[in-house]
Amino acid sequence: MPWIAAVSSSQQISGYTGVITATIYDEQPLDEVWAEIYAPSYRPPDDPSSVQVINVPQVCLNQSGANLYVGVYGGFTERGEYRVVIQARDDDGNYAIPKVTTVRTGYIVYLPVVLKNS
Repeated sequence: MPWIAAVSSSQQISGYTGVITATIYDEQPLDEVWAEIYAPSYRPPDDPSSVQVINVPQVCLNQSGANLYVGVYGGFTERGEYRVVIQARDDDGNYAIPKVTTVRTGYIVYLPVVLKNS
C-alpha cells in the first residue's frame, strides 16, 4: 500500500501559482499521484450520507526523484485558505491514506511594533 510520508508544508503565496510536493513510498510502482484543490469558498454537501460527485480542480504530481512527486497549480485565484488533499494509487490499485496541506493567498503579514522606553 502506498504511504505518503510527507507533503509540502502550509504555504503563503502571492500571485496565483503554488508548488505542491509529496514524498511517497511503496513497494510497487505508483500508477497515479494527484492533488485535489478545495477553494476557500468550497462547502461540503449538506447531506454527507448521500452519494454526490464533488467537482474540484485536480493537478497531477509527477515523479521528480526516487520518492518525490511535484506538481504546479496556477489557479489559486480566491483570497483565503485552500485545502490541498494529496492522494496516490499504485499499480496494484491500492490507495494511500490522503494527506492534507494548506495554501493561503491574499494575506499581508504585519509584524508587531514594539516600543520601549529608555
